[in-house]
Order: sequence, then structure tokens, then C-alpha cells
Amino acid sequence: MGPTIPALLASLALLVPQDASPRPDPALQTGLRRVLDAASEAEQRAALDSLRANAGPAHARLVPQVFLFLEGSRDTREAMLAGFVLAELAVPPADAVAALVPLLESEDPVRRAGLARVLTEYEEPSLDRGSDFSLYRPYLEAEPAPGLVRHLYEADPDAALLALIRAQVQETAELRALLWAWHELADLRWKLLYGFVERGALPAAASAHAASLETLARHPRWWARCAAAQLAREEPALRTLVPLEALAEDVHPLVRALARAAAETGR
Repeated sequence: MGPTIPALLASLALLVPQDASPRPDPALQTGLRRVLDAASEAEQRAALDSLRANAGPAHARLVPQVFLFLEGSRDTREAMLAGFVLAELAVPPADAVAALVPLLESEDPVRRAGLARVLTEYEEPSLDRGSDFSLYRPYLEAEPAPGLVRHLYEADPDAALLALIRAQVQETAELRALLWAWHELADLRWKLLYGFVERGALPAAASAHAASLETLARHPRWWARCAAAQLAREEPALRTLVPLEALAEDVHPLVRALARAAAETGR
């Protein structure tokens, strides 16, 4: 069986240089404004047809411009245009994700927050089952991009770690060790969420999971170390069980950033 369409899109996205700060395309921005300001249904349909004709392969030219329009929106009507255009042009979720994932490499936290709000629509978060990160699988099978990993951990750390394990790990012993660490720490978060562990009792309750925290914090895969740093960032009471000093000097910049943020939060 050949590669799937999402996998091909992901491969293309990795081959084509991406800009985390795309510049507005005057023609497409004008086209979006024409859709918004159309005086009739026929005029709006003509504006949509023009956008479709200039959307680029897999909508790769259009989607970032739709996001830029949303980013600069000044009222609810302008903000709603993004969803309307994507729906009217039937932009597949895989196309939207392929165009937006490279933008996650931005160092602008406001932009990343805006992207997170858009991507949530494709992740279908649920209190019962967490977020669905299956659309990101093609991007996680290669070397995962730090911006995407950061986004996944901020959106749903349990689902993020599981998605990375499934995409990256094949060797049985490593797989079992990481899955056990994921299970224990996801269980700890579940107990916190539903009140089976009180915040004040968190360090004592977590001490039983110290080995799992150690597995992640000392793991050779940087995204596993990120999981330990992110847990300490979310739960400052756990930072005594995570070697934050070592992680704050990690060779990977995202591990360092998360560990230093965790240390600051816990003060």
C-alpha cells in the first residue's frame, strides 16, 4: 500500500521552505475582503470562485492568508469569515493542517495562541477521550518539529505523549516503558481532575510514579523529556520529582524552555 494523502501532504510540507511569519498576499486578502463585503449572493459566489482558483495546490496558498485575515480581524463579522470561507470552499482538514502546522514555529505567543484556537477545531477535544491528534501523525513520524510538539503538549499533554510514542517508537522494550510511563502519569492527571488526589497531597501521591517521571526526564528522546518538563510546568508541586535543573540545561531548546518555565512557575 502506498503512502496516504495526509502523509504525502506532510512530506511536501517538509520539502518546501516554510515561513512561520507569512506575508499578506494582496490579491488573496482583497479577495477575502470581497467575500465579506459582497452586496449579493452572486457577487459573493464570484469572489469565492476567485479564491478557489488562486488557492494553490492543496490550498497551501490560501489557508495561511485566511489565518492572517482572522488574525487581523476587528469584529465578530470579520472573525467569522475564516470559518465561512473554509467551509464554502470545502477545504479538507488535512489541507488546513498542512498549511498551518509550519506557522507553529513562530516565536510570537499571540500568533501561536491564535493558531491553537483554529487547530482545536480539527482536534475535537473531549473530556472523556482527550484530543484527537491523528491528523498530525504524518508530521510526527519524521523528526517532529518543535513548534508542533510544543502545541500538542500545551493542548493535551496526555494525548500528545501517546501520539508521539505511537508515531516514533517501534522497539518493544522502549515502547512498553514509555507506554507505562504515559499510563501512570495520565492516571495521575485523571485523579487530579476528578478530585481523587487533593492538590496538597500531590507530591506524596506522585511519589509512587517517580520511576515513570524519571523514565521520561532521562529518556534519550527529547520529546519524552519535554513531557516531564511539561508536567512539572502544569503542576509545580511535582517539580521536586523532576530534575528541572538538568532539564533546564538540556541540549534541546524546547526541553530547556519548558523546564525553565516550570521552574519559574514553581517559585
